[in-house]
Amino acid sequence: MDPGRAADVPRRRRRGTRARTARRAPLARRRCRLCHAPSADARIRGRQGRGAVPGSPRSAGSPVRLFLTQLRRDLLIAVRSRSDAANPVVFFLLATLVLGLGTGSELGPGAIWVLALFANVLAVEGVFGRDHEEGTLEQLIVHARPLFPAVLGKLAAHWTLSGLPIAILSPLGALMLQGSTAGASILVVTLLIGTPTLTLLGAIGAALTIATGRSGLLVAILVMPFYVPVLIFGASASAAATTGDPTSFALLVLGALLAASVTAAPFAIGKALAISQEH
Repeated sequence: MDPGRAADVPRRRRRGTRARTARRAPLARRRCRLCHAPSADARIRGRQGRGAVPGSPRSAGSPVRLFLTQLRRDLLIAVRSRSDAANPVVFFLLATLVLGLGTGSELGPGAIWVLALFANVLAVEGVFGRDHEEGTLEQLIVHARPLFPAVLGKLAAHWTLSGLPIAILSPLGALMLQGSTAGASILVVTLLIGTPTLTLLGAIGAALTIATGRSGLLVAILVMPFYVPVLIFGASASAAATTGDPTSFALLVLGALLAASVTAAPFAIGKALAISQEH
């Protein structure tokens, strides 16, 4: 064999080995990336840590979005269980009808306010009941940060289904009780301002008694003293409207009570829920 050709054989073999190694390198790198790629569970856990999983309590982001998420959730649940949501409104209408038939047209707007108060007590004891039974209330307390907008969204949904219909139907109740709709607009305004305050105050008692299993009468005993100022100023403003007297002072007091309740009650409710879940 020619010595020159014999010397070229190792060179060709080395060039062939380098070419095969170069072709295999991209495949090896791809396999390495696949081996070290994070799994789907790891990616989900990472997104959970950042609060990005859709539908989780932390995925709501801003307090406004958390409020709207909780509001929409509770409204959808209430729509699916129509009987529970309609009970306070049905009670209000039936009680107004019975009271009107039994007393004639002698009662004024004060009776409307008393019936609205009792309807609120009837409804507020179950504002956290379903979530407590299903175990979602504990998850809300643990994961919703901050808790303030979530509680406020839940109470807003509750008032939308109970207090708002009562306020809208109150002129009909006034017609059945006093035979006229004099001062009906002020009656509606006072109920639109006063019933959210009743809901916020009543939810504090419901949160304190949620773990006892005896929330019905106990809630009424706890919250009734706090209902008295709202009842006094709401009924006085409604009565003054029927006689043509000034109503501005009573309406301002009702507005101040509502502002104070919206500011302080959700924090008190959150603390009461935490205490109830611990015990």
